[in-house]
Amino acid sequence: MNPAGAERALIFAWERVRRVPVILPGFILIAFIGHVGAFFLFRVVYPPQASLPMPPPTITLLDASRPDHQALLRWAEAEDTTPAITHTGITDRLLEVPYRPSYATARTAPLTLSPEPTRLQYPPARDPLTFIRSVESKPAAPAPLPRSAPTRVTFDAELSARLRSDGALTFTAKSTEPLDSAEFLVGVTDRGEVRFAVLQRSSGSDALDAEAADRLTRLELAPAVAPITWGRATVQWGADAYSPAQK
Repeated sequence: MNPAGAERALIFAWERVRRVPVILPGFILIAFIGHVGAFFLFRVVYPPQASLPMPPPTITLLDASRPDHQALLRWAEAEDTTPAITHTGITDRLLEVPYRPSYATARTAPLTLSPEPTRLQYPPARDPLTFIRSVESKPAAPAPLPRSAPTRVTFDAELSARLRSDGALTFTAKSTEPLDSAEFLVGVTDRGEVRFAVLQRSSGSDALDAEAADRLTRLELAPAVAPITWGRATVQWGADAYSPAQK
């Protein structure tokens, strides 16, 4: 086999075709046709509207000698509103009429509230401490002292055995009204000193209540083992607690 022929058989024979470039002229032609169509559409099919300028202002004078102006003058004279304005016909009595607003007259009756329905009335709640106090043992009230006896203090069973005196007290404050027995919650130490005296029921006189609390703290009771013992002390007022007019 001829080497030269074999080398030519291995080379592709490309056909060289020379073409005229039409892309750029084609775009130019399309753009030209589009411009011509737009010009035809907006200039021929839809022509621009012509605007007329406003006429300059003019002044026309009415001439009574001209027939066409005479008709206009007669119409103006017939439609003149000056007589109606100048002659109102308002009298002084019309100005004296009082002004009455329209809302002063009730045209519709106001709606009233419907009556409140009757509700079930429950009895008032009782004090819950009332049930507790009802089962507590209440000490018997001491008998009132006569007016001639002095004021005395009595303690409950546990503290009365530790009292070293007869419980007679003297007061400087006086009362002109009847007094109730004053009751105190007292705390007595192991040495017999009244450390606390808290008023539980007033006698009706603040001055006597304060003085009674001071007198209780000055009492001395017998010593005990407990560090502090709580009890009740009742002050029964005698003749020394009242003024001479109430004796």
